[in-house]
Amino acid sequence: GKRSGIFSSFFMGYLAFAMLVAGTIFYIAFTRKFLNTATNYPGLHKIFYYEERLLLMLLTAFSYIYFFTNNFWLQTIIENTTKVLILILGIFYIAIGIKQKNKLFNYLVIGNAILIFFSIISFLLILFTVRRAGIFTSALLYYEVGIVCELIFFLLGLTYKNRKVLIEKIKEQEALKLEAEKQIFESKIAVLNAQQAERNRISTDMHDDLGAGVTAIRLFSELAK
Repeated sequence: GKRSGIFSSFFMGYLAFAMLVAGTIFYIAFTRKFLNTATNYPGLHKIFYYEERLLLMLLTAFSYIYFFTNNFWLQTIIENTTKVLILILGIFYIAIGIKQKNKLFNYLVIGNAILIFFSIISFLLILFTVRRAGIFTSALLYYEVGIVCELIFFLLGLTYKNRKVLIEKIKEQEALKLEAEKQIFESKIAVLNAQQAERNRISTDMHDDLGAGVTAIRLFSELAK
């Protein structure tokens, strides 16, 4: 903002807003994947889906107006409307997250709530044009603090998710190991049962043969007498 030139003008007029919207779209897509909203939160998944499309439409409209018209008033309206929409949807997302009892969801919600809180402070410092008397009156400082806090809680959530996935994998491996041991045990039992059945058959055959032999001996003894 303090420099002149083509890039500074392009950045302040278009690129900063385009990066904000594009970053928001990618963050929403990441959140959908990270929380698996399609399965765990179908209602929130639909909201995120339509929010991405709406932001993309607003960015497309802003791009067209910026590059092909000179309607600066409409550019400002779209830019401010998009930012207010992102803020409202962020607050709505936090409200939904508070109602959930999912720890992973809560990590992301807390991070977003802190970011919005510090963003509001940053915005108020800009809105009321507070004279910069030190680092604590810098609007950018509070926004960066919000970003850092959001990243910290995201990393905490990522650590929690990785630990949870690791525990689930260990449980799955243990279950597979127990199943394999069970199958081996059942195979041994089947072999023992087959051996015992064969012993019983042999015993029965021997008993029948011995009985028939004794009967034959008695019969021949009687005939011999």
